[in-house]
Amino acid sequence: TLTAAGAGDASAVCVERPPVVEGQEYLALTYLGPPTTGSAVWGELRFYDATDTQVAAHRATLAPPGTGIYRQVPSGVAPAGAVTA
Repeated sequence: TLTAAGAGDASAVCVERPPVVEGQEYLALTYLGPPTTGSAVWGELRFYDATDTQVAAHRATLAPPGTGIYRQVPSGVAPAGAVTA
C-alpha cells in the first residue's frame, strides 16, 4: 500500500519479479485510489531481461470519474529477451 499525503509524485514498485515467456501476454492487476478527479494515476507492467534491465513497459492510465478505489489492468506481450516482469 502506498499513500500520498500531499501534492507531488509518489510511486510503488513490486519487488517480486515472476518469470515470463517471450510472446505470451501478461496482466498486472492494480487498484488505484486517486485523491481527486484531476489526479494522474496509472498502473504499469514492466518486463526485464536477464541482466535486470527494463526492456518494455505497458501502461494503463486511469481517467478517474471520481474518488474511490478503481481497478486497472495493464497488459502486454513479453518481448524478445524478457525473462521477468
